[in-house]
Amino acid sequence: YGFGDECERKLESSFGPKTFSLMQKAFDQLPLACLLDSRILVVHCGIGDGKWNVNDISSVGRPLSSDDVLAKQNAWIFNILWSDPIEEDAITRHDSAVFGVHSSPRAS
Repeated sequence: YGFGDECERKLESSFGPKTFSLMQKAFDQLPLACLLDSRILVVHCGIGDGKWNVNDISSVGRPLSSDDVLAKQNAWIFNILWSDPIEEDAITRHDSAVFGVHSSPRAS
């Protein structure tokens, strides 16, 4: 995605890596979702394959490291964080039962 490179480019080698590291530590603490008015679920990138429920999200501990997100048993968490909708979704949505569960261009 390039965030680390951008930190180093803008803040140089003296502050760039440290800033990137601190931002990653902050991201590790962020919630996966928010429930508004007990009825509207807000997630980062989408519901992924939907093979989870709100209680599953509530049970995820913090900090949540990259290794945690990439663990095979946490594929549903990866989907919530990186299942970005893409333009092709609008085209393929009618031909497929799958919508939004794909690799994000930002995660590659």
